[in-house]
Amino acid sequence: MSENCANSPSKNEKIADIKKAILNVVDSSNREFGAIGKNIRGLLIDDDEKLLWILTKYFESDGFEIITATNGVHGIDAIHQRNPDFVICDYVMNEKNGLHVCKQIRSEGYQMPFIILTANISHEDHLEGYRAGADDYVTKPFDPGILLEKVSALLKRSKQGA
Repeated sequence: MSENCANSPSKNEKIADIKKAILNVVDSSNREFGAIGKNIRGLLIDDDEKLLWILTKYFESDGFEIITATNGVHGIDAIHQRNPDFVICDYVMNEKNGLHVCKQIRSEGYQMPFIILTANISHEDHLEGYRAGADDYVTKPFDPGILLEKVSALLKRSKQGA
């Protein structure tokens, strides 16, 4: 029994294998006609650093420049300093939740597409987010490909209206 334990991969090796697998999926997900995110900057705000890493790799593989923040305060700072083309923000975080971030940037005149990520599927929370100025909601867990398509659609519509 101890021989099997000695030959089994360590936790760090397992994590490295998972990261390689994610990168392989990301690499194979690129569209044949090329990356859609060229010259587009996005901001991801979430206190889950693993999710930030995965989404960053996913969006970067499609040509997007990605900025990350691990709380709402840093996210608002990033919006002021880097003026992203879109924001994806977790609803539940310490130091300003996604709803507060959305309300604040909308009150300051920012109109970039804003998507809220949430594990909470409350009807009232969704309505509150839309009233705050969110363009869409994505409920966790989610398919990163669908999130990418939602961002693409919102960006197309926002450019048509500009």
